[in-house]
Amino acid sequence: MATDIRIIVPTALGVFIPSMEYLEIFYDPVEDQNWESRGWYDGAESSGTLPLANDGAVPGSTKSIECAFATGATKGTNCSTFRLLFPPTNNIYLSYWVKYSTNWVGSAVGYHPHEWHFLTDIEDHNYWGLANTRLTVYVEQNSLVQRLDMQDSRNINQSELGSNLIGVIEARSVAGCNSGPVYDADQGGDCYISGGYRNN
Repeated sequence: MATDIRIIVPTALGVFIPSMEYLEIFYDPVEDQNWESRGWYDGAESSGTLPLANDGAVPGSTKSIECAFATGATKGTNCSTFRLLFPPTNNIYLSYWVKYSTNWVGSAVGYHPHEWHFLTDIEDHNYWGLANTRLTVYVEQNSLVQRLDMQDSRNINQSELGSNLIGVIEARSVAGCNSGPVYDADQGGDCYISGGYRNN
């Protein structure tokens, strides 16, 4: 369940410091199904829904988003995926509450389920896919461990696969393929073949 979604940015450059001043650029109390009116799109404008439970896990909240996941699933069986645009920023902080059922398992793979995605604003349109981007950051959990992961497949220098280009050239990826040896997906690496090209 998720309630009380907040996206904030610092008003000054720097690392997260509790006493620092921040600007809240988005807040959703998750109290009703009027998603599109609050800026959500994609699933929201196609009559998508996020089931709401009367379980306000956060003080001042009365509802929670309640998604069902089958054991081993990578996405919810009763939830839509929604998107939200917000102003470009160099720093971002996401705050949300989540409560898992006592029998929660997750997908049992190391890269799911994705709970939140952040995409760069330099993609070609507002409905761009998630994996093949200039930069996608995933907020996810596996085995009840929260983690961040990222992909930047559109930045891969395909002519320099396996070369460590860190500190050498900026025309490279940072999430794999241009930062050391190339491994295929079945070898557990971060540089795999898809559609005839390497991806990370």
